[in-house]
Amino acid sequence: MRMKVSKAFRCSVQRAISKLSRSKPPIVAIRANDLCFMGILRTIENAGFESICVHFTWKGAGPWLSEKSRHWTNTIEITNPAEDPTKAATELAFLGNALLGNLNQKSLLVPSSDTAQKLLFEYEDKLGLYFNMYGAPNFDSFRYGVTHKGEFFKSLHEHLPDLCPETTLIQKYHSSVNFDELTRFPYVIKPAAKDFTQSFYRLNNGKKAITVSNINQAKITIRQLLKTQTELILQEKIPFSSVDNEVPVYCYFDRNSELRMIAAGRKNLIYPSEFGTAIVLELTKSEFLREHAQRVGKLLRWSGPLMIEFIKDARSKKFKIIEVNTRPWLFHDFYRQHGLDFIGSALREHCDFQNGTKLFASWLNGRALVEPDETISRDKKTVHLDILSYVEHLATNAEIESFESEKIIASIKSLGSNITFAQGSKDDLDPYQAGIRFISDRYNLNPEPFIGLLS
Repeated sequence: MRMKVSKAFRCSVQRAISKLSRSKPPIVAIRANDLCFMGILRTIENAGFESICVHFTWKGAGPWLSEKSRHWTNTIEITNPAEDPTKAATELAFLGNALLGNLNQKSLLVPSSDTAQKLLFEYEDKLGLYFNMYGAPNFDSFRYGVTHKGEFFKSLHEHLPDLCPETTLIQKYHSSVNFDELTRFPYVIKPAAKDFTQSFYRLNNGKKAITVSNINQAKITIRQLLKTQTELILQEKIPFSSVDNEVPVYCYFDRNSELRMIAAGRKNLIYPSEFGTAIVLELTKSEFLREHAQRVGKLLRWSGPLMIEFIKDARSKKFKIIEVNTRPWLFHDFYRQHGLDFIGSALREHCDFQNGTKLFASWLNGRALVEPDETISRDKKTVHLDILSYVEHLATNAEIESFESEKIIASIKSLGSNITFAQGSKDDLDPYQAGIRFISDRYNLNPEPFIGLLS
């Protein structure tokens, strides 16, 4: 099949493929979120595979710390999907076709952000000819319907209503809201599906959702949001009494949709403060949510990693689901470092499916269910930190009286007794050091004490 791409792009594909060992198809990781992407690269190496780093950039992006990583190899730059999604998809298809012709097997795609994932969903008919993704037992569907919040919550309401909050899909051109039926204020408004520019976050100060407290506010906010958004969901805001009752549960389901791995997280710090991203995440266990997680996996017929976010309703004392995430979550590598290799397990099962190997069974080593080690406890806090965002949080919120390196270091050490860092690790130190020097220059800090935290 002849695809129109530039000569330079063809050369970059040929150069990357020429470096592969050809022992097994590489894993094609797509960079958009740098922290998630670096975790994917470390996972690929740890699982015994080779990576191809597909990347794109945009004005004002960066710094791209991944380019300092020792895993930054076999790199191929595609067009930014936000600028020209058709061209980006054509370039990605050209890469897939070249890999398929070279190795006679489809490679697995692993996106690092919703932007990259949207490109795959939008052009599944073209890209599915050359690539697989986890989600379906035979890796032959990209499973867009699970990611679309409207479709997911409709299915959840029909089949597992006890776990479903009141949710309404709002479509710009095809539906309207009967505001008189809204009786559970406050509600939150979220995008039903992401777009290439993450416009909802970008236009709302980085927030994933907006709270409305009455009918008039809901009408005004929805009308304003629909100027830039095509689909929204309006969902009752579940009240909860403590941070321990908002529980992201990380799961791995095998090709029979059986739960094989589960852990939870405690969001010790979210930035921005409401509807932002957890920048300090503590590793916890989740025995009390195993059954609910398994029910969701079976409902979706899901295969692979899945994040399910539960909230314990302060009124009913029962858990509800407010989110699912099918792509690798931001801090997935934190869990791998503690024996919970969610993404690596998908790579192993994909290889087993294609080649008849038993890599996943070997990794399980007879375990029916993998959970955090018994030594994980609240007394010994095991936390993962986005140190750049944490310093920015301290600077923005004036959390410490004197903004200097030693005071910030003391604040970081107070977060837990076992701290790992999203920007790097001892065996991949350069991205961490580059990030520290960037934030130190920005806030006129001495970088050496921060570098000493990891070296």
